[in-house]
Amino acid sequence: MSTKASIAYGDDFHLYHDGWGDEREQFVYLDMRKCVFTADSSGNVTVQIPMAVWEFIRRFKGLDFNLAKMTDTELKKEVERRVDARIEADRKAIDSNKPRFFRCANVPRSRQIREFYRGLDEARAWQRKVLRDIKHFEYGMSPEALEEHNRKARRLRAARIAARARWDKTRRGIKAAVK
Repeated sequence: MSTKASIAYGDDFHLYHDGWGDEREQFVYLDMRKCVFTADSSGNVTVQIPMAVWEFIRRFKGLDFNLAKMTDTELKKEVERRVDARIEADRKAIDSNKPRFFRCANVPRSRQIREFYRGLDEARAWQRKVLRDIKHFEYGMSPEALEEHNRKARRLRAARIAARARWDKTRRGIKAAVK
């Protein structure tokens, strides 16, 4: 049984996340077929993604960060609401002899709230971490940071060209002296 949960797919690509492992450390994977890529010994990989595939992938909704914005009080109220709704649905299932999935009517409400709160609090902390990481990336891609990066790249390129020209001049001088 596959643990891949598709986000988007086509004939030559598959964007998915793997449900295996720790939910708080999920990654998104892009499987490309017939693609051009480069890799080096440092572990750097560059993949050429066709623009149509990229534009198609960009249309899909990302993560839901609803928990990250909640205060402790709001989170507690949401937990209580969900637990009460689950208990009520379980009681209705008992009364109507329908199959029950949660079987929570016999677990104390306080315990359900405590355990559910713990799980949602961990999920909220993870969502906040992801949002901080996104902010870090956004800062790195700000117009000012991008311009600074390009300025450094131009200076480095100019320094390499100048060094190469000095080396070529030195090499020509050595050849002339040897003759």
